[in-house]
Amino acid sequence: MSQPEPPARLAVPRESKLVRGLNLLNCFGPDDDVLRLSQLAARAQVPLPTAHRLVQELELCGMLERVGGHLRLGRSLALLATRAQGHLHTLLDDSLPLLTRLHDATGLAVVLSARYGSQTLPIGHLSRLGGTTVVSYAPPDSMINSTLVAGALRRHDRGVVTPEVISHGEVTGVSAAISPPGTAIRAAVTLIGRGDRDAVAAAVPHVYAVAQGLSGQLADAAVVPLPPSPPPPDPCPDTPSMLFRGISLLNSVRAGETRVSLSELANRTGLPKSTAHRLISVLIDYQFLQEGGAGVMFGPRVFALSAQVPSRRLLRATALPWQRSLCEQSAGISCLLVPNAPVMDPLTRVYFGGPMVSAFDRSVTGAVGRLCTAAARATVRTADPNGPFAMLSECPEYASPPPSVVASEHGYAVATASGGLTALAVPVLTCGGIPDAVLTLVSQAPGLDTLRTRIRAARNAAADISRSCANIPTETAAGLAH
Repeated sequence: MSQPEPPARLAVPRESKLVRGLNLLNCFGPDDDVLRLSQLAARAQVPLPTAHRLVQELELCGMLERVGGHLRLGRSLALLATRAQGHLHTLLDDSLPLLTRLHDATGLAVVLSARYGSQTLPIGHLSRLGGTTVVSYAPPDSMINSTLVAGALRRHDRGVVTPEVISHGEVTGVSAAISPPGTAIRAAVTLIGRGDRDAVAAAVPHVYAVAQGLSGQLADAAVVPLPPSPPPPDPCPDTPSMLFRGISLLNSVRAGETRVSLSELANRTGLPKSTAHRLISVLIDYQFLQEGGAGVMFGPRVFALSAQVPSRRLLRATALPWQRSLCEQSAGISCLLVPNAPVMDPLTRVYFGGPMVSAFDRSVTGAVGRLCTAAARATVRTADPNGPFAMLSECPEYASPPPSVVASEHGYAVATASGGLTALAVPVLTCGGIPDAVLTLVSQAPGLDTLRTRIRAARNAAADISRSCANIPTETAAGLAH
């Protein structure tokens, strides 16, 4: 999804605290990794003391983070967006075998996008880096992809089946609609190349064949329902201002929910219906929520701002070289996951050609996902015994069926499954010792000595990722690719 322009500050008789807080968040543009408090106050046109008070509350809610003398968008924004797209990860995982074959056959970047309310979201991006294939979950959108997908869906609605090749500057692409019969899924597969229109044009039959194959395959693929989220912690229970109440309404939209009624949101937050209605109207006006049928869902600004959260981009960029190294050494698959109770959100999956990847099909992708999740949940519970995953581990209704063996000790976890697949997981810790992410590696059952070597390599990688993400200066952070 292309980055929409921040909505204009609305003319209201009296700006509430929620309105001013949302204006502060909207002050961050696509090129603004960090801003000073004085810059925020000037852009939002509020007095400096008022901006200071609003920023303190946004920090408590995790919407902003302080880095030295600067402020940046916080992890909670990224978690909101991944929570909204969590139910779409099943579609990506089910589609990966065909998408991988398309990527291998053409050598071009492949993007899978799906409709969410009034917008189309990229849910997966496949690219080649050296000898490894990189799958990015919930990647930032590009102008060429959004144009191609919109055109493909329009042509599909008109009954036109032939994909159209479109160029934008040096970038050329083609997209085909995916519409499984008997489902509400509206998606598209896009192939993008740089500087080689002929190669993209030659791949049109492949793109169309993959889209048709996915339309048939996904017709019987059930979207896995996500377990209910535990209530978010209340960072300021004694002073629930309008800003905090508005953010609590955003937090009450659970993973996998495409629509939720206003009365249900009021019940979850304990707010009077009239108050919840007024706050939700403001969130809709500022595009943090959008109306969807009989309820509301996350809006375009949540996805636009989440794509700008520096900590997530730094985490992806810093972990990727280590994931590639682990895969090349083991001929396995490495997944980078972020704890977002009650689920583990995938950020990046990297794999290297080998026997396991050559047999890549839906059963393998499902087994890899289950193993990674089981090992990651175990290592998060060990690293943060008082965190939300420790609570969820005691509730069988939250957990997916576990693999046959899960062992966790000394800062790592190992999970095994029938067929010889073994997953190891190590936490990427913050300065406070809380897992910010989990680095996993899945490979064919290694010998004990080999497993010990891989555990040491993974722990060294996780420690280096933690140090790098904690110590990257703001000047370097601003130069990293989105």
